[in-house]
Amino acid sequence: LHVCGPKSFEDVREYNGTIHSSFVEACYARGIASNDNEWRECLCEAKEFHSPKQLRNLFGAICVLNVPANALALWNGFKVYWSEDFMRVFDLETSLNRALLEIDEIFNVHSLSCQRLGLPVPTISQIIEEPNAIIQ
Repeated sequence: LHVCGPKSFEDVREYNGTIHSSFVEACYARGIASNDNEWRECLCEAKEFHSPKQLRNLFGAICVLNVPANALALWNGFKVYWSEDFMRVFDLETSLNRALLEIDEIFNVHSLSCQRLGLPVPTISQIIEEPNAIIQ
């Protein structure tokens, strides 16, 4: 839609005489995809209606299918909402790690990882088994 008469994929990656290494980089150069406002708005609306697990899945889908400009900024802006279910049982650090582990599992299915997207890398050593349910 933004390149007139391309004859190859390389033509789509070229802008102002520079051939960019990816289509995403070419989009940023053209100003087509310059920020993550659309994803921030999507996540802001979703956090009002969806469970933390659904929010983690949504973030995974956003990152896998759309490659946001700054996945870390999105993580930092919404990480508390994505880990609320774990915070009922665990401290903040462990809850965030568990949320990251689930998100990283989504990425792994698509040959991505938290590390590759510039997100904190979850640590397995922090995982603690959930305490037994209290019978009342």
